[in-house]
Amino acid sequence: MTEAVKAVAPRGRLALHVYTYWDGNSGDGTPFSFASSDRDVVASHPLLEFQGTVDTSASSLTLLPTDDVFIEAGHPNSNYGVSNAGNGGERYFAVLAQRNNREGFLKFDLSGIGAERVDSAVLLMRMSKNQANHTTGNMVQFQLTEKTDWSEAEVTWNNAASQTGMSPASGWPTETPPNAVRVGSANTNVFHTVELAPLVNQILASGKTTLSLHIKMRSDSPTYFIFYSKESSDERTRPRLLVTPKVDVPLTPRKPLQETFVSNYSTANMDMSFYDGQFTNYVQVGYRSDIGTGVAQYGVMLFDPSKLEDAPFVRLRVKGKNTFPAGPGSLRVTAYVTDAWNETNLTWNTATPWFPKPTSVTSAAALDGEVADFYLTQNKAYPYFEADVTEIVRTAAQSGRMVTFGFFSNYNWPEIYKGASAAPAFLIFPDPDATFGNKVTCSLDRSGVIPALRLAWSPSAAEGATYMVERQNGGAWKTVATGLAQATCLDASAEPNVAQTYRITETTSGESVVKSVTLVPTVKVFACADTYVRNGGDANASFGTGATLVHKYSAGNNDGGTREGLYRFDLSEIPADFDTATFKLYTTGVDGGYDSSAHVNLYVYPDFDWTDANAPTWNTVFSNGWPTQKANTDDRTDAKRAGEVSVGQFDVTSSFVGADEVSFDVASAIRAARAAGASHITLHSASYCGSGNWNFGFIPRERSQGISLAPQIEFTLKNWVRKGFIITIR
Repeated sequence: MTEAVKAVAPRGRLALHVYTYWDGNSGDGTPFSFASSDRDVVASHPLLEFQGTVDTSASSLTLLPTDDVFIEAGHPNSNYGVSNAGNGGERYFAVLAQRNNREGFLKFDLSGIGAERVDSAVLLMRMSKNQANHTTGNMVQFQLTEKTDWSEAEVTWNNAASQTGMSPASGWPTETPPNAVRVGSANTNVFHTVELAPLVNQILASGKTTLSLHIKMRSDSPTYFIFYSKESSDERTRPRLLVTPKVDVPLTPRKPLQETFVSNYSTANMDMSFYDGQFTNYVQVGYRSDIGTGVAQYGVMLFDPSKLEDAPFVRLRVKGKNTFPAGPGSLRVTAYVTDAWNETNLTWNTATPWFPKPTSVTSAAALDGEVADFYLTQNKAYPYFEADVTEIVRTAAQSGRMVTFGFFSNYNWPEIYKGASAAPAFLIFPDPDATFGNKVTCSLDRSGVIPALRLAWSPSAAEGATYMVERQNGGAWKTVATGLAQATCLDASAEPNVAQTYRITETTSGESVVKSVTLVPTVKVFACADTYVRNGGDANASFGTGATLVHKYSAGNNDGGTREGLYRFDLSEIPADFDTATFKLYTTGVDGGYDSSAHVNLYVYPDFDWTDANAPTWNTVFSNGWPTQKANTDDRTDAKRAGEVSVGQFDVTSSFVGADEVSFDVASAIRAARAAGASHITLHSASYCGSGNWNFGFIPRERSQGISLAPQIEFTLKNWVRKGFIITIR
């Protein structure tokens, strides 16, 4: 992901779309899943791993075990280390079970870490695809052994106590021992991930270099896990420890000066400092509507932004204290430039007028000063929340005033840790593009009458720097612009789809950078509304906010088996001058089989005023008397309603899987709508399958708003560069 990350750093966000592909031949096509960021096993969360040569960068290390073995009470003198083979010759390591009382031992050499502490140490153990029988209540414990000089070739059930210092079949303590980590059960044929940083740091703090673990399982039924061992023939399945050494991160945290909360419930004129004994480490945040007119408690924190006038990147980071229970809600963060205040005399009433009232918090409208709105994920423990606050911090610093952050919620009660807990802080990052010309990008600029290539680059740190931009296309350098005060330039004479070589010079120092870029002049316009309609019992139901744009064909007469799609586009968003226009839909998959006669037809429906919120139904769009479709495998001429215009047909040549593209040329339809003076255009899609059981869905804007898989029209622009020509007459 290196180039993608560089492209959006430092102030952008990177959105990734991950989907699977099945060729229809290998395996059974069963879907699989990844752990999400809401999983309680932190080590299994999706992550980006960064590596670099900068001194302050932390490179991850992969450590393989030096020894692994399991032991079994049923064979107390047998050793199951280097020579044991499992089903099908697979080398497996630990069978952790109530049945036969099997336990394991695992050892790593930490001498190569090169740091006194680690930020993370994730143990990956691959579960065997053939051996597992467990329930969700099972727990696995990884505990440091008292001795570390044992050998995998010698440990047995009978000698484990003397070899490792840990007695097998010991009782399961109610509380997790301080030198142990516990995790829940895992599925088969996946990596079991365990965060062992607490144990690794214990070892490093003691000056030792060997991590030796005793692994056991708690179960109330005959249950077993089988892991691949370090002797596995497939090195990808072997256990490993992924370690990130702790380094000095190049950012400066800044703690809040004051922090408290205020309340409107019988305490509007009271400060909440008397709660210090109860809320020593956190501020109370929440809203309740079941008591009188409502009870609101807002957390506030005061920061000093001095000397941050030119800070390149500032984030506010806070940490939730508790595990959020089930229920909808969000944590909303606001920012205000204020004077200093004291937590011992700040009240609900004295905080106004810069403090919103609870009615504004519970509405969907953005709050004054709102900088972030975080969805409260169910059962996510102690989450961090981060918001970009660069602009408000700069503004406050330039005026010599303070900045106050408010924390609001329409759900009770997501407490926020105070600064004493080392959680809330400004995080002041260095600018990764501080070096002149370190990043040069181009983009399509449509702000003028003629589209243009917009060139941008990392500015010089020199005060009052100006720039000259030149372009070269195989010959001498041609000046595009000079005396530029900003690190950006418009070039309307640059040809699209052609590599352009630019030289950017900082005129004071003479330092220059040369970069070739290519402008691809495509513009995507996303549907402003989309829905599907269904006949039968749901003929009056609206599906404008559905998670899938369902399509299906049924030959039955108004039997509820037919579903078709509608898409509305705002013509004002469409470029005036384009070469091509392609309407694109992306599938969610297929359900109900595939028929070789299947196809999708697209029509232009007479436009009317509709949105997702008031999306049309089958009856309101097509009228209740619409005739049943005929079994016509060549074309669906009867799917065309009165007043509609056919656009095209997409023939399905294979069964759909997720994110397959279905596209139609709609250039003529767009031009006709615009020529007729329409403000919007509505498109209508219908599917047909001879077997009558074809059922699939397209990805709607609700699931893909603003990214590449929403219903969209992609335009390619005309070449705006007019070349001279010579006519020779003979």
